[in-house]
Amino acid sequence: MTDERGIELRKYYVYVLKRPDKLDEYGEPLIFYVGKGAGNRSNVHTRDSEVRNNRTYKSRMIKMLFANKQHPIIEIVFDKLTEPEAFEKEIELIAKYGRKDNNTGILCNLTDGGEGSSGCSRPRSAETRRKYSEAMKGHKVSEETRQKIREARKKQAPTMLGKHLSEDTKEKIRQANLGKKQSDETKKKMSIAHKGRRTSEETKEKLRQINIGRKHTPEALQKIIKANRNRKTSHMLGKHLSHETKIKISEARQKLYQDKIRKRLEEERVLQYVLPL
Repeated sequence: MTDERGIELRKYYVYVLKRPDKLDEYGEPLIFYVGKGAGNRSNVHTRDSEVRNNRTYKSRMIKMLFANKQHPIIEIVFDKLTEPEAFEKEIELIAKYGRKDNNTGILCNLTDGGEGSSGCSRPRSAETRRKYSEAMKGHKVSEETRQKIREARKKQAPTMLGKHLSEDTKEKIRQANLGKKQSDETKKKMSIAHKGRRTSEETKEKLRQINIGRKHTPEALQKIIKANRNRKTSHMLGKHLSHETKIKISEARQKLYQDKIRKRLEEERVLQYVLPL
């Protein structure tokens, strides 16, 4: 956003809401919300929680404090920022503390930041949204901020950790993805992104353990056979196995053969006891 002279306004700030009834590991009031705003934006939450029937986790937290005759502590952590800078700092802080709704942290925020109103809680008009869109065009999150977000997310637990999709949800996802094909451009990007990546031995072992005892269904086998028949060229055409890979394949086949022989001998031994001559 700029003034009439085209000078970018530095009126924005990033603030946090803290709980006076609970302390963090450093003995400071616990942060439960991160926001970005201008003017009186940081005070809007307490006002809205008093007069509106808002059921968000943030509003319920503020109402709980009100019920205990307490108020959230409002602290401005960054000020005199342009709007893109404020968005960037907001994203950084939310990534650092994580969100409650997706089990990654302690915040009541429902998004990763970088959007939302700055000075009021009323819905924006189409014209206002257009102006904000124009102001944010061309803005890119700096590599430093990206790195901070990556480091913060490494410490967060996976969103789906311990959760399982229902069969109904799995079927809906499957139906939604039926017939979808990735564009050549997307395939190229994925190819470039995966070049040079190597699967660690630990990951290989985990995959091996997961797949032990798994068998393809008859339907899956028929699909594989049909797909292989329709191939115009072999997937190994022009490729050469390394000497190390050849040795691994040879050892695996020898082990498989030895296991079959051992199993057959055991069966014959059992039969000798069951059916004596």
